[in-house]
Amino acid sequence: MWELKKKMPLFLNSPGYKKVEILSRTLNGLDIRYLEKYPIKGQSCVDMRSDRHSLLVRLGQRGGLCEPRFKADEPTPRDRHDVGFFNWIPAEEQVWCFSDNAQFLRDLQISFDENALKSILGDDYDHSTLSEPRLLVYEPRVRDCAKLLADVLVQDEPCDRMFGESITMALLALIFESAKKWPARAPANGLLPWQLRLAKDYLEDNFNRNVGLEEVAKLTGLSRSWFARGFRGSTGSAPYAFILQIRVRKAKELLLDPKTPIATIATLVGFADQSHFTKIFRRYAGATPREWREIWKS
Repeated sequence: MWELKKKMPLFLNSPGYKKVEILSRTLNGLDIRYLEKYPIKGQSCVDMRSDRHSLLVRLGQRGGLCEPRFKADEPTPRDRHDVGFFNWIPAEEQVWCFSDNAQFLRDLQISFDENALKSILGDDYDHSTLSEPRLLVYEPRVRDCAKLLADVLVQDEPCDRMFGESITMALLALIFESAKKWPARAPANGLLPWQLRLAKDYLEDNFNRNVGLEEVAKLTGLSRSWFARGFRGSTGSAPYAFILQIRVRKAKELLLDPKTPIATIATLVGFADQSHFTKIFRRYAGATPREWREIWKS
């Protein structure tokens, strides 16, 4: 369904910004947002991590510097500073938005889950192609599609469903086509064997509580940023994603007992509520906990 969710700009208080104005529509499981953002004066760094995949296209910018970063304190290598780039941020990936005296930003953002992406791309969908975050990618066709969608939201007029679907499908197909050509990211230096063993054992022993990155990093004698980069280099996963995989594995073992309620299992493996547990479990197992349990019962 292609419908307007907010007929008037929504003014939000958001970390790093004095004001954010949002116009949004929904389309078949996709949240499409046009944002006008006014960063606070001086420097700020905002965590853009989300539990959904996210595509953000920078359509306009005035004053100062504003850029995405893999590490808050390390600028992203770039050979151009104009707008029109896009950032691809997979679910649960930590990417920072660094701003230094930028006055105004204009973005189009599309958020969606794995099932929505599969539905749109069909047989062309390949999870591995879009599994890595990409920053500051310039592709004129992606920029042009994003501008069309932004115009639809700004004009606040009835929009033909087929028109909205066509632009959105074209945009995501372009992202997928572009992703196939992206060079592989250079792997980060890995942890030493004893550091990796210590970290993995600690996460295994504490999977069901809210483990902080700093406490694990201290075990290895590294800073949080160096530990996170080294852990990804050694395992291919961010520490948070690694602990989610452990939780899902433990949950599968508990689901084999049909007498244990799913809500109880969610708590036992460290989730605050059943809804979040179901969302994460489906992402890693390809089915909801209830569906997975039924499959193993049959």
